[in-house]
Amino acid sequence: MQDFQRRFIAAQQAYAAGNIAEAERLLDQVEHIGGPNADAFHLRALCRKQQGDLASAASLFATAHQHQPHDVQILGNWGNMLVAAGDPSAALAKYDRALEIDPGFADAHYNRGLALHRMQRHSDALATFDWLLEAGHASAKVHSARGAVLKDMERPQEAIAAFDQALAIDPDRKVALAGRARMALETGAADAKDRHIAALQRSQGDRVLVLGIVQAMMEQGDNSGLDVLEDVLKQDPLWLEGHHEFAKMRAEIGEGDAYVDHIHEAIGRFPKHPGLYEALAAVQASAGEFEAALKTLHDGERQCGAQQGWLFELARLEGECGRFDRAAAMLAPLPDTDLTRCT
Repeated sequence: MQDFQRRFIAAQQAYAAGNIAEAERLLDQVEHIGGPNADAFHLRALCRKQQGDLASAASLFATAHQHQPHDVQILGNWGNMLVAAGDPSAALAKYDRALEIDPGFADAHYNRGLALHRMQRHSDALATFDWLLEAGHASAKVHSARGAVLKDMERPQEAIAAFDQALAIDPDRKVALAGRARMALETGAADAKDRHIAALQRSQGDRVLVLGIVQAMMEQGDNSGLDVLEDVLKQDPLWLEGHHEFAKMRAEIGEGDAYVDHIHEAIGRFPKHPGLYEALAAVQASAGEFEAALKTLHDGERQCGAQQGWLFELARLEGECGRFDRAAAMLAPLPDTDLTRCT
């Protein structure tokens, strides 16, 4: 085994252990000894994604793909990064390309189903998970994902059956535990409270499970789980769905300022993650703090570069601040622009 191969394996091990700085240091050595290669670009892209530098990760995934255009793992992880960046429709294109190359690539089918669910294309997502089951991929995660879709389609009994199938395979499957506990509440099951307590005890800080339990507790008028969710977000500050849900819950009980402080802390740790700026600006705008929201988005652009999809929001905020001429000038180059969106 050549020296650069040994160093690359060590970089993989460092990444798996969560030592991102060491992984990047070893990748520098790999590229110095062996020259640029797709595997090194791919692993570095995963490191940057883990650090919240999604712009750099996207560039590295593109470079890795150029070196190995038929590598389905690169395409699949690129899609996962795009989902994390809040662009599931772009992720679908990567999953679809991976499946053109390898129609049986189960991970791409699974992640494609998750992206479809995120886009609220529930029937398409359900069809994807059904295909996986028919193709012999009857894992706990597939049953859990299928149950989550059925829950959102308001098919509670089928959702419960899917979660129970997942738990029969893996009794500690977090998504299934959370989903089953929620379904117990929504269907008025007598053991609903016991299920929530048992699930929380087994959560071990798992973000999906904690969020499901805290949401259920909030619906019952119990706010005590918010501190648990906040602890999870401090450990996983790039979890944007958790941030949004946490903000809504805090706002419901009149504690929106606590969320703002929390998201500022997350930005301090991961200044290259555009989704954090977007999340903070949304909370500020919803509170009528339009100047603050504008400043947040402009700070995000300085750190992360111009973001596709922010232009309309920036123009809208300019309009909310009474600067209609500036808002119109921002949108003028776009075809068929409805300037009333800025008023």
